[in-house]
Amino acid sequence: MCQFTNDQQEATSTPEQTAEVIRAKYVPDSKLCQTAFTYAAQHLGPSILHHSIRVYLYTQALSSKLEKPSSKNLTTMLFIAAMFHDIGTHDAFNGPGRFEVCGADAAVTFLRANAHDHDMTEAELQEIWIGIACHTSPEIAERISAFSKLIRLAVLTDFDRPGLRREFQVEELTAEIETSLPRLAIEKILGDAVVRQIMGKKEGADRLRKGPNNSWPGSLLRGELEKEPGYAGVNKYF
Repeated sequence: MCQFTNDQQEATSTPEQTAEVIRAKYVPDSKLCQTAFTYAAQHLGPSILHHSIRVYLYTQALSSKLEKPSSKNLTTMLFIAAMFHDIGTHDAFNGPGRFEVCGADAAVTFLRANAHDHDMTEAELQEIWIGIACHTSPEIAERISAFSKLIRLAVLTDFDRPGLRREFQVEELTAEIETSLPRLAIEKILGDAVVRQIMGKKEGADRLRKGPNNSWPGSLLRGELEKEPGYAGVNKYF
């Protein structure tokens, strides 16, 4: 598992939509989900927090259209995976490995620390880990399990790739949730966060481990290195 750094950032408030309003409207009532949301809100800025909640909402919408994973804890598992799937981009979880793996490790560490608030099995914790760790890995995530497929397709739906909102008939849901949870330049902010971590590693083996060639993080690094001087837009490989 990735080793967390000691660099802790202060919690970021959400001026567009306060964390407490988001909690009341979207977060499941269970103590574990409430605690997980508090934890995520302490580490994620508004853009990635909104994206994470939208991903959770898409998992709920898509679960009726896809093969549904079998677990009495499914709602909680999906919420945890959504809240933690990008948390590896925060400095507190910036270990030597890919941000997806560090986020997956963070989720399992959180669940073990809060074991008194849930009855998830080791297999279910592993399912969450895989869903987070593989969410940027095409074909692998879709085939490794129904849970992993649901997480990946929910993430892709938030970025509407490729035309998934129409395919899954969630255009109305998108309009509704993006009014309450605006995108806040998520493509730019998330892409830059991933690249920033990779560039912060020593050039060579350390950097390659953080952003392996032919991975999504590695592609974002390539986009950063290839961009024209003065370009400040979204990474072309996002």
